Amino acid sequence: PKKLFAGGGHSAMLTHSGDFYLWGWNDVQQLGREYHGVGDEHGLFASHPIVPPLEIKVESAALGHNHTLIIEKETGILYAFGDDNRGQVSGTVGSVGNDPRKGLTRVDIGEVLDVSAGLFHSAAITNDGELVTFGCGRFGQTLTVTDKDNGGTIGRWRPSDGSRLVKVACGRRHTVVLDEFGRVYSMG
Repeated sequence: PKKLFAGGGHSAMLTHSGDFYLWGWNDVQQLGREYHGVGDEHGLFASHPIVPPLEIKVESAALGHNHTLIIEKETGILYAFGDDNRGQVSGTVGSVGNDPRKGLTRVDIGEVLDVSAGLFHSAAITNDGELVTFGCGRFGQTLTVTDKDNGGTIGRWRPSDGSRLVKVACGRRHTVVLDEFGRVYSMG
């Protein structure tokens, strides 16, 4: 394995060749597959065994509470799947109607270098060194929304001096970024 990941109830393993294996809870398609489980008498769902790797070769990934983000190897395209109730998968609240589950979704924000997932929000660093956030911003963990008219939750930011951002990390209700000069910025 190249790297291991853990989310709210699901886990993943990335191999050096880019194969991405997921297992655990899949009630909102956070494993990137349709849910076919059956609840027990208490309404609890059984954990899903390891599923075959996605057809997409993966460079990096992040697991949130009930959603998954992956960066496609070679292209830097960001894909997401799982619970989209707050726009943390698609960048748009209400895009799935009454069903918050979202299958494999391309997030069109440009080529992505780094990605992180919080409880109900997502963040990425683009190839241009810009921070892009989407999902729940109730506690200030995401940037000011730039597309409110269409239910969008996507916000973009770069330091005023033009420096490039290089890393991002999300906590439960906050986001932290690092720029090329070693400066750290935090929100939430």
